[in-house]
Amino acid sequence: MLAVALALSLSCLAPSRAQPLPENASPVEATLSPVSVRMEPGGAADVRIRLEHQPGWSTFWINPGAGEAIVARWEAPEGWSVEAEGWPTPRRIMDGEGRVFGYGYDETLFLPFRIVAPNTARPGDIKSVELEIQWLACRERDCVEGGASLSLDVEVSASAETSRPEMNPDVLTLPESADQWRFDASTAQGEIRLQIIAPEVIDDLYFFPVEPVIWHADPQTVTRVSSTEHELSVRADPFYQGDRSRLSGVLAFTDGEGAYRGVSVALPLDAQSPSSEVAASATAQGVWKAIMFAFLGGLILNLMPCVLPVLSLKAIALARTASLKPAAMRADGWAYAAGVLSCFGLIGLAVLIGRSVMPAASWGSQLQNPVVVMGLALLMTGVGLNLLGVLKLGGSLQRLGGALQTRQGLRGAFLTGMLAVLVAAPCTAPFMASALGYAMIASPLGALAVFVSLGGGLALPYLVITHAPATQRLLPKPGPWMQALQQVLAFPMFVTAIWLLWVLGAQTSHDGMAIGLLACLALAAAAKALSHGGRVGQTLGASLIVLGASSVLPLAWLSDASASAELVESQGGEGFSRQALGSLLADDQKVFLYFTADWCITCKVNEATALRTQATLDHFERNDIRLMVGDWTREDPEISRFIAEYGRAGVPLYLYFERGAGIDEGVILPQVLTEEIIRQHTTQSLQGAEAGQ
Repeated sequence: MLAVALALSLSCLAPSRAQPLPENASPVEATLSPVSVRMEPGGAADVRIRLEHQPGWSTFWINPGAGEAIVARWEAPEGWSVEAEGWPTPRRIMDGEGRVFGYGYDETLFLPFRIVAPNTARPGDIKSVELEIQWLACRERDCVEGGASLSLDVEVSASAETSRPEMNPDVLTLPESADQWRFDASTAQGEIRLQIIAPEVIDDLYFFPVEPVIWHADPQTVTRVSSTEHELSVRADPFYQGDRSRLSGVLAFTDGEGAYRGVSVALPLDAQSPSSEVAASATAQGVWKAIMFAFLGGLILNLMPCVLPVLSLKAIALARTASLKPAAMRADGWAYAAGVLSCFGLIGLAVLIGRSVMPAASWGSQLQNPVVVMGLALLMTGVGLNLLGVLKLGGSLQRLGGALQTRQGLRGAFLTGMLAVLVAAPCTAPFMASALGYAMIASPLGALAVFVSLGGGLALPYLVITHAPATQRLLPKPGPWMQALQQVLAFPMFVTAIWLLWVLGAQTSHDGMAIGLLACLALAAAAKALSHGGRVGQTLGASLIVLGASSVLPLAWLSDASASAELVESQGGEGFSRQALGSLLADDQKVFLYFTADWCITCKVNEATALRTQATLDHFERNDIRLMVGDWTREDPEISRFIAEYGRAGVPLYLYFERGAGIDEGVILPQVLTEEIIRQHTTQSLQGAEAGQ
């Protein structure tokens, strides 16, 4: 009955799907214009794919931004061909928060193509040309896939007359040739600058890149020199891995009569990476300095609250090793160190892979995934139950579930070391920020060296204790007290599980937290059932474990869109976006910007003791300092890119912008804050100086 009740509860909390559109209803309708053409042998005929969008819906250009481009696949008879004549000038597609979501089209769109007949075509023949077209249609951020299968009849005629599609020529806004335009493109300090001299009066300029050398959501600044001369500047995407030697795209504008038009742009561009300044700084810092900072950061990480749950396991291990021979103690220490170093090495490899396939990968980013957070909560619950003696598994499950318990020898020490690294992710100790920032842009060997050095610092204290005879004599002798201590130390594991479930609720919703609580309850019930033994207990326990594990799956679709807004409201500030920050700085405002996450313990301690105090908020108000908050609890590419620009790999990050400062001229504050540190950095003009570290 318990399993049935839990299953019903979890199914009720699963995320609801968007209701499908009614049959024969679609946000986009596709037709061909014309539906039949007549052409002579060797001749050509123009056809148009017409996409009619329902109000508010859009489809996407060749560079779709966050969407997916329209795909048209033609199938023509042998010897015949279908040629694309180009993409019409796109428009910006906005989401519900006023940000650029992608590039594309709305209302009525005509995609032009040309059908070419072979010279061997015989008059009187009628050929069929088939079309499969697919698109992604979005309204704000609600998207549905769509498509259509169409056909066109082509009649071969001996006459030279060719059918033409009937349509308003104003609708077909293909980009014009740039023969009478003058362009010059350059890069400086990670920014692309496009100089424009037009042959006519133009306004409302916007550049659409064919390749995503520019991130679609970044704001573009246009400086008007005269009615025909302008300068457009925009940040180059530091994560773009393609060719940076050319700038190609469409410059859209409004002409003197108010018509929306576009002109093709294809220019050579300096191939310098926009992150070269950060890379140059990292090179100047040197790999040895980064390794030293990583080692010190790992050493201090032992004192951070994130590692406290694992210290419980280590305390039991230390008491146990007092009864071991010196050689066995040293082996235990090296096994723990091997676990730490192996886990950091794997993280380093993941970062190297992520830099090419998922550039936003960074320290702590695994905790942005609700599935990972849920998995860690179940792991902490299982370890706590194991320490209490409730979870007594046999056979292979004993080797898996109880591997972290101290009776498992070298294997347990190795897995304890790996667990220490996993739960250390919410904390970044002093000296770690620069080292991790270096690792995110360094060479592969340099990045791996930084992560391994970080692991060496974390593993060193335990390694010293297991090797130094003087410290071993301080350890108490084994006895019955160890069993009591083991049970007491189970409760930090449960506290950590509760905290992870709270993070889960912040990332998803109350439903997500409830799913997590029920999954942990299922695990506890499974432990109790398995402890009774027998076939019934084993079957019920295994079923409950499967039920608890399967509850992780719905979390991937649960999302609480209001979470970030609630966080910002609770801080008394406004939400971060690059465009909003640029607007404040352009208005000559002083801005204190900080990036936080619910899973970042360092962030929460700083907020409680320094940032959210009444004294600090009063200081901001007296000095006319605007507060801006970036919530990184869940993945946000815009925040990831902005943090990377400042040579950082994770949160917390605290920035102060003095009046007149540029968007890349924020003063970096230390990662551990006090009210006095905030006052000092926001009452002095330290523009462009990095004050923290």
